[in-house]
Amino acid sequence: MRRRLFALVALLAIGGAGCGFPGMAGVERPPVPTPRVVSQADPRYDGTTTVMPSGATGVEVRHAEPVRPGRRLHAVYPDVPGAGPLTERLKRHAERQVEEFLNTHPDHAPTGRGTPPAPELNVGFSFLALSGDLVGVRQETSYFNGIEEGVGARDLWYDRRQRQVHEPAALFDGDDAVVAVLDEVRRELESRPEVRLERLKKTLAEPDQALRAAAFTRDGDLVVVYEGAELGTGSGAPVAVRVPKAKVRNQLSDLGRRARAQAALPTPPMMPAGLSPVPRMPTPRAEPVPCHEVSCVAITFDGGPGPETARLLEVLGRHKARATFFVTGAHVSIYGDLLRAAGRAGHQIADGTWSHRDLTRLSPGEVRAELDRTRAAVRAATGLEARPVRPPYGAVNARVAANAGGPLIFWTADPAAGRIGGGAQEIADRAIAASGRGAILVFHESGPETAAALDRTLRVLSARGHRFVTVSERYAPRRMADGFTYPERRPAPPP
Repeated sequence: MRRRLFALVALLAIGGAGCGFPGMAGVERPPVPTPRVVSQADPRYDGTTTVMPSGATGVEVRHAEPVRPGRRLHAVYPDVPGAGPLTERLKRHAERQVEEFLNTHPDHAPTGRGTPPAPELNVGFSFLALSGDLVGVRQETSYFNGIEEGVGARDLWYDRRQRQVHEPAALFDGDDAVVAVLDEVRRELESRPEVRLERLKKTLAEPDQALRAAAFTRDGDLVVVYEGAELGTGSGAPVAVRVPKAKVRNQLSDLGRRARAQAALPTPPMMPAGLSPVPRMPTPRAEPVPCHEVSCVAITFDGGPGPETARLLEVLGRHKARATFFVTGAHVSIYGDLLRAAGRAGHQIADGTWSHRDLTRLSPGEVRAELDRTRAAVRAATGLEARPVRPPYGAVNARVAANAGGPLIFWTADPAAGRIGGGAQEIADRAIAASGRGAILVFHESGPETAAALDRTLRVLSARGHRFVTVSERYAPRRMADGFTYPERRPAPPP
């Protein structure tokens, strides 16, 4: 948190200054005084309360996946200050999911149309509570093995008073209380025709294993979540069971009562107390770059915002370069301060989807939700409209295009593609070699070497007379068309 604020102060003062590397996950950091956080009802889990922390909470987003070119793999977890044991458990779970995925699918990467569907793993998170002495985190895993798909959830609760991590069963006052709650869950699920009773019996057979995801709504009801495959529903969608508060009130432990109280807190304004609406930045260049007259290169970033964003902004400021950040919507509120600063500096904030899933495997409604939630988060945090879209993994079809609500932005070169190992100079050399007039370069924020590679790339290309612009500037004065792919400006392929 201190590093992020230092970088922001430097940006505010001079438009660029050095900042240190982020700390290692799992290393205990002191808790940050917690401002109010924004809560919302998650429709995927029958109204379970989730919260969106601001940057003032000190939370950082860490990546658990290695650089694997061509792999549909995205795995992140939160590094929570003052909750080292929790962060370590979250880190181990995400890394274990990644390891199992790579062991199961060691060489499978998409190569083009007509090839088998590519397996995908996506590990994300949301906060169930993040205030005072209680932290609740839901780790969400969506997977596709080439044939079947599913979505699973796993909750952990951290009691800062005791410095102890708890499974959801600890929300209840002993084994008898757990059994009583599961009886309510069983009665509800037995009434659902899509649930196979033999699967239900097996899932609930071990009470201490039958509550992997359980949290509260704002009105005090309990929502328990299972994978569709666990219950034999024939769908990859999660199954949420709401238990009325009157049925669980007397079964809660002290931890459970505190968790329920956190879920019931009123929703404050999006802007956390203590943050200015828009940080002051050096005035961006007043005149747009005439890319029809000079050589322009569009610099773009995927996989953020995150701990490296501040360093990238510092490098861009030093070279007087503007860029486009395709952000993952689920993390926007955590880094809202830096994104506001980026917007004031003239950078473009664009839509990298909410959770970085392959959009071609989602329904039209799910595609719209991935994009609209991100745009709403960017609008709330920065006041900017994130119209351009970068579909994760470059996966797009006509269904995605029809529901994108903006142009679909690809790239002319990905300097990290084909790289396992190597470093900043290798990435920079590839970027430099691939850059000509109108090039669109993509850099990945999750790589610790990205800032150094960017610095070298900008230095060399600037000396060759290139100007660095946002994607929208690259195509100005034309307006990019919704649902068309760029740089080719062509319709998306059919499903």
